Amino acid sequence: MVFLSAFLAILTRNRWVQKQLSQWVASEISESLGAEVTVNYVEVDFLRNFHIEGLLLKDQQKDTLLSIGSIDLKLDDWKIAKKKFDIINLDLFKPRVFMGVYSNTNRINHEFLFDNLQQDTQKSKPFNFSFSNT
Repeated sequence: MVFLSAFLAILTRNRWVQKQLSQWVASEISESLGAEVTVNYVEVDFLRNFHIEGLLLKDQQKDTLLSIGSIDLKLDDWKIAKKKFDIINLDLFKPRVFMGVYSNTNRINHEFLFDNLQQDTQKSKPFNFSFSNT
């Protein structure tokens, strides 16, 4: 088990692996939110420290809903088999949220996210996240 963890820690430092990870992260978030999401770059350091650059979330009109310059996330305890993550540090750099109502709808541009999240938790068992220092 130690060898596998060490191998994964080294593998995740590879640029090609990090690019694939960026695409996977964007795809997973897009699918769960039902929205277009792009991620420019993901860096993983020893499977505990995560650095995400250029997170962009678009609304149903294809306009920017959320833009985050970068995210730094540090995990204290990671039990993936139990779907449990203890986040001890979460830093957002240059977050920007664009909220509003379009003239052709009566809904706020972010309402669809809550609708999709409610449906998604009914399909699958959610992960358990805990926050210690955010």
